[in-house]
Amino acid sequence: AMVSVALFFLLLLSIVSFVLSTEVGSQWALARAVATLNASGDLTIEVENTKGTIYRGLSFDRLRLANDSVVVVVRSLRTSWNPYSLLTGRLLLSDLWISSLEIEVLENEAVESELEYGGISNPLPIDVTLSSLRIERLELAQQGEVTLVRSISLGAELDDAGLDISSLELIAQGAEVSGDVAIGFTDRLNLNGILEWRYSLANGNSIEELIGRLELTG
Repeated sequence: AMVSVALFFLLLLSIVSFVLSTEVGSQWALARAVATLNASGDLTIEVENTKGTIYRGLSFDRLRLANDSVVVVVRSLRTSWNPYSLLTGRLLLSDLWISSLEIEVLENEAVESELEYGGISNPLPIDVTLSSLRIERLELAQQGEVTLVRSISLGAELDDAGLDISSLELIAQGAEVSGDVAIGFTDRLNLNGILEWRYSLANGNSIEELIGRLELTG
């Protein structure tokens, strides 16, 4: 009987793996997941032109997420990951590329965030390693003001100990920031990092560059 049960589960896993390794099966599974999340009523998700497989990585022409306080639009999203990494309890995302990320904070509801010491932890049930994230354009709109960032790239690791951001490079209008930041999940929030920044300032017919280094600890 035990052998039969084991064979049944092996067969079931093989079928699931086969389905998720095909575009048709992946699109079906994604559509069911989106429909389930939309049915909850707290979040609205729209997905356009999905390609690839859940087994290896997906790409989207457009992904829109919205709730009562924020609207996020992702254009030309490409992902790549190793599904076998889940067997070790850690999700390995080898590549996450976004052509354009638009975030609009809605004004119809005041959003308050409170950070309680002792309540900080990994929000995900597994550890995550992100080898490479690159956003070619970021637009943040809030209270009628729009902030543009030309590009962001970084690597990150998230686990029960904290969040480590490495090789951060941020380029905005006239400004550049690079460095590493570590946020520790302990009884209180620990923040450590070194950031180097550069700012170009127009002064008449010339351009002055301001350069600095910021060390974070505590």
